[in-house]
Amino acid sequence: MRGEKLSPLDDSDFREIAEEIAEEMKKPSERLLSGEQASSLGDSGYEKIAEEIAEERKKVEADQEYTASVLPSLEKVIRSSTEEIKSMLKHLPFAGLEVLSNFEGFALVEVADNRGNLIPPSEEKSYVLSEGQTYQLLVTLQSEEPPEGIFDFIRLTDGQDVPSVDFVVFLDCDSLRFEPNELGLIVKTQETQATTKTAHVVAVEGIHNLFVMIFQRNTLVQVIPLKLEIQ
Repeated sequence: MRGEKLSPLDDSDFREIAEEIAEEMKKPSERLLSGEQASSLGDSGYEKIAEEIAEERKKVEADQEYTASVLPSLEKVIRSSTEEIKSMLKHLPFAGLEVLSNFEGFALVEVADNRGNLIPPSEEKSYVLSEGQTYQLLVTLQSEEPPEGIFDFIRLTDGQDVPSVDFVVFLDCDSLRFEPNELGLIVKTQETQATTKTAHVVAVEGIHNLFVMIFQRNTLVQVIPLKLEIQ
């Protein structure tokens, strides 16, 4: 306390402190042992403690043996579940993105008359067509670069390697009607053979903007714009 002068300790004070320390040290023993065991263990007391320790050790060893016996099965289940999850992730969107299939090649857009004769494009990525005629629009996916025509490169390298890749081509034009306006193409990655699908359109006078939109698993991977000048 402030303002008060402490008196020196004598022998009786030290004995009192020692007794308090001893009393505090006995409390943990009293929590573990009860009654007479707390005051005087003796041989029988130590034997009982040894038996309890041995019993607890048996339980621990039994738990360890059980864990060791089920661990291989548990590891097998975890490995199987992990592979299943990996397989599911290949086909499901993750964070709004699709896991795509790898592909490197070219998308070629061509126009032919109703007899199948190809019409050469102009330098401005446009085709000059005649009004009232029916034309074919050909979309080709191939590994080698075309020698001519309207085309663009597709490069997908961060996805999964598969023997064949599926694409969907959507023909987006506000002023012309293509039949069909959606084309499905399957490209075999180990082959050099090109894959072509055809749509038909009746030419209507005017200048029409066409966007050939190429998708893989709902992801837009390439757009090829061109004009159709119909006179």
